Amino acid sequence: MYDFQAMLFRSAATWSAATSSFVFLLGMLYCLQGFRFARFLLALTCGGSGFVLGMVGGKIAGIDPLVAGGACALGLGVVSLQKLRAGVVISSIITFAAVFQYLAVRVGVYPDYTLISGAFGALVGAAVPFMFRRSMPVVLTTLQGGLIAIVGFVGLASRLAPALAETFISWSHHVSLMVPALYAMLVTLGVSVQANARQGDLQSGGAGLQAESDYS
Repeated sequence: MYDFQAMLFRSAATWSAATSSFVFLLGMLYCLQGFRFARFLLALTCGGSGFVLGMVGGKIAGIDPLVAGGACALGLGVVSLQKLRAGVVISSIITFAAVFQYLAVRVGVYPDYTLISGAFGALVGAAVPFMFRRSMPVVLTTLQGGLIAIVGFVGLASRLAPALAETFISWSHHVSLMVPALYAMLVTLGVSVQANARQGDLQSGGAGLQAESDYS
């Protein structure tokens, strides 16, 4: 089973300072203010995920991966923009599948079972939007933003403090739960900040009202 964390960190270490800063700030926007821009951020997530899935599917089917990836990205992105509920469900399935599989790898689950963990996560992701409907924009953007921000941090640290980045990457490889623990703290912070901001907007008539009406 591929160690996607190591692959992402190695890739991020080659990014420019501008790219790393953009990715880090985008992750923090997702994490701390995502509910205000849920329609666009979830569409971005669906489009990006669709591109990756389309490339993989295209390679398996013998279709040009870029064409297949672009078509899937466009399709999922447009659907998510047009129908926020559909975007939430699609994004939830992808997000929970990825998080469950990632955690299974980090805790040392036998490789053959990590795909089962991902499939179970997808089932959970398909169910929770119907159980906790109004909370999902906050939950999803926080889960996604935490991952994006950590990868962006690694890239930024590689440009500004290479020794810090090397230490972080090395420790993350040898201490399997270090990054998941950091991720959990970011998610907790993001959910707390967004929940308070959302409640304040609902009481004062702020931007959160539009997000609520879009998803009602």
